[in-house]
Amino acid sequence: MATNTALILLFLVSAALAFGPVQHLIHQTSTFRPREAVSADLNEGMTWGKDGKANLQATTTAHMGNFASETLNLTVTMGSTTWDSIAPGRTVTSMSASTSGGTVSVSISETNGSVLSSFQATFLGFCSVSFSHFNRMGVIPQTQSLVESYDLSFLVAPPPFQCSFVPGATTRVVWDNYAKVAGKMHHTNVVVEGTSFDAIFTNAFGEGTFSDGIPTPGFQFVTYVTYEKDSGGKDCYVCRISASSSSASGSIYYTFYGSIPSLVSESFGGPFTSIGCQTSTVCITPKSDSDNICLSRNTKVLMSSGVDKSIIDANIGDHIMVGKMSGGVDVAPIAYIPHKQNNKTAGFVNIMIGNGEKQRVALSVTPGHFVVVSKQCNTEGIDMLRGEDVSAGMCLVNNQDTLVEVTRVSRSVEQGVYTVVADHPDGIIIANGFKVSSFGENHGVVNTYYHMHRFFSRHLPKWMMESSTLRSLNHFVGDLALYFA
Repeated sequence: MATNTALILLFLVSAALAFGPVQHLIHQTSTFRPREAVSADLNEGMTWGKDGKANLQATTTAHMGNFASETLNLTVTMGSTTWDSIAPGRTVTSMSASTSGGTVSVSISETNGSVLSSFQATFLGFCSVSFSHFNRMGVIPQTQSLVESYDLSFLVAPPPFQCSFVPGATTRVVWDNYAKVAGKMHHTNVVVEGTSFDAIFTNAFGEGTFSDGIPTPGFQFVTYVTYEKDSGGKDCYVCRISASSSSASGSIYYTFYGSIPSLVSESFGGPFTSIGCQTSTVCITPKSDSDNICLSRNTKVLMSSGVDKSIIDANIGDHIMVGKMSGGVDVAPIAYIPHKQNNKTAGFVNIMIGNGEKQRVALSVTPGHFVVVSKQCNTEGIDMLRGEDVSAGMCLVNNQDTLVEVTRVSRSVEQGVYTVVADHPDGIIIANGFKVSSFGENHGVVNTYYHMHRFFSRHLPKWMMESSTLRSLNHFVGDLALYFA
């Protein structure tokens, strides 16, 4: 039985690590201006020499996308190869995209209409033909102006992977940003749904990232993708990947384009049974929003009796251990619980301690929730940091004021957001044995705001403190307090 359990765990870990780290791609387009180096970005199929000449991957198939026009079908001709009638936001395939080098004429035309852009491209030697489905090219906007403009992009990974997968991988996932709306594309790496992701990656206009991996059959993989507009507002998606085989090679592209913007998901080759995206209540950004400032449903609070109790089961009036600003602990009753039992989806920061087999999640908090830490791991410098600002090498503070080193920080998306507010002026509780704030965003302001809840809890009946009307009013007034802070 123990052996079977170990094998299952090993399989789960292997699947969770199936996709490697996300790597940056250096964007290059085909106005063919000279470049200083051979670094490559969103150009799987082209690298550049120091003389500015392009190096196109030889292939018998290549894919050409239309991400510049939201209104016109485009036709692209490169030498003797033509990609005809490319619909907005879509990609078509040519079966004869090979070129032998030299100077090639390129034109971008409105299908059955006039030429919109034309230029000469000079090609040098070639890469391997074996991974032809990497060769997606695209008509893209020259700028983020809403006026339609046309440029040509070749998608190339940086050396040494511009013509092949990372060793052992069978799938390349590319995230690229061609949106006409000023803003940034944020995304996570690809992980098994329900497991932690390592970081959040950001692509400005014309930038992209890629990751190579193995989509293990029987598992559903996810990547969270968000477009954050400079003018305010976010478009948030979760994209799921599943496959019927781990050996057939292929590529997946997630592209923001247009003036809304729209998220396009496309795949070429591979055994993919699903790569689609749907809108999500979880928005992934490097810095958190003010919503859902909480602890995860797996959190336990320390009762005055010394017994741990699930935060889900905590009740107003329960006497719990709380932390003091001056150090040490105290006992106080729970005065208020902002969230009733729920399945609200939110992003969490997982703060881990220990190493190897003993590594475990000490705290799982939303990015803006405050945690008591020492940046330098000494008792002279105890601070409150947002969860998203905690990093390996810092120390958590436990209920005995012992410093415990953080060894890793990861991210995850989970259901259930919780916190409790104790009738104690400092606003610190003991969660999973460690000191954390009951609040996020601005501990001082929010803690002061909750003094009235502490007062009411001493004078109002419990049923009134637990009423949905009070909770609704609390969220409204609390948001106002943060807004004017």
